Amino acid sequence: MAFKFRLIANSGILKGKEFEFDKREVTIGQASINSLVINDPDIDPYHAQIRVLKGKLLIEDLKSELGVRLNAIDVDEGELSSGDELILGDNSFTIIFDEAELKRQATSFFSWLTAGFGREEHQTEYERILASINVGDSEADKSGARRPLIIGIAVGLVVVLLGVIYLLGSEDEANSAKPVVVASEAIALPASDVYGFNRADREHSDKVDFSFRHNDGEVRIHFMVGDIAHDDEIEIKVNGHLVGYAPLATKRWTNLLTLDVPGEFIRRGQKNIVTFDNTRNPPGHYSWGVKNVAVSTFFYPNCDRDEAKKYTELGDNRYEDRSVHVRNLYDSTQYYRKALSYLIQCEGGEAERARVQERLDLADNHLNRMFDEHIFAGTQFMQLNDLSSAKEELLQARDLIGDNKDFRYEKAIDYLVKLSQVK
Repeated sequence: MAFKFRLIANSGILKGKEFEFDKREVTIGQASINSLVINDPDIDPYHAQIRVLKGKLLIEDLKSELGVRLNAIDVDEGELSSGDELILGDNSFTIIFDEAELKRQATSFFSWLTAGFGREEHQTEYERILASINVGDSEADKSGARRPLIIGIAVGLVVVLLGVIYLLGSEDEANSAKPVVVASEAIALPASDVYGFNRADREHSDKVDFSFRHNDGEVRIHFMVGDIAHDDEIEIKVNGHLVGYAPLATKRWTNLLTLDVPGEFIRRGQKNIVTFDNTRNPPGHYSWGVKNVAVSTFFYPNCDRDEAKKYTELGDNRYEDRSVHVRNLYDSTQYYRKALSYLIQCEGGEAERARVQERLDLADNHLNRMFDEHIFAGTQFMQLNDLSSAKEELLQARDLIGDNKDFRYEKAIDYLVKLSQVK
């Protein structure tokens, strides 16, 4: 059944125009085949789509370069309400529709039931890219065949499958539950199901262990977490060694995140254990979750001092121009990391690596300090109920970080989500 809604252009090349649609799926982009064509060079050929699913109107980013913002918050996918503002580059739209009619057209309870309990049936980024990776000696495949792993971000249009069920319970619900026995057996990777303490899993209140075998190269962990209310709530460990903390994710799921593991923590040719440990359970019974967990292998490039010098100079330039553009400081840290990667394999390169590492530490510390200052200011303005100033500070914190898979980016988004819920 078709559904009627309107888009009113507030800014951009279509400013002042109004578009009415009577269909369940509308694609937006520069290509002429789209339902709504935006002839703007900054808009991707297939930039975004709006679709009806199970009584909800959703906006989805089709992996565009500039992304999609819903009420000033970057989203990969988000639920729309009438009056919401959609931002695609320099083009903004207000969406208008009858919310009661949308609910009336919702699919029946039976069709919702057959979509499956306890899982998200839509194809996630994790699932789309799993098939392109191989892992040797995976415990997930007892026959000895090679199983897929994540190594990067897939390129191409998003393939959409039906069914989205939010899995994490509320903190009140979790706190009312009795303690559960922690499962002791490690789960072989890759693992797409939801684990932790939530509606989908009540057996891993304290922690969940994942196992994998590794022979060669460096290890990168991929995962998504949800319902994380504190910075230090979930410890991430490899073979008992702390490698990081899960980022904030209040009553939501993060993007697919990555975390590189120091090589000295990996057992070559043996079973390795990745642990997500909730430091508050027990004695608490807080809800939390982790899903789409996998590991991938990457290799440092061969020693190349010329490349290292080039990226070091690029890092220096970005750092010196950090006040010119908000992303320059973040970019400088990435260039320094790239420079270091070309020095890892160099014999007798300790002094060179130390010099680049010193510059990286300087830029990283500067970036973290600025980020923390904006977050702190934003939270202070929220307490004073100055929501406009709070939003400005939190957006500045988010815009400092140039990668939505960065833990700091997720932290800024979490505060922006909280801000959007303030009445």
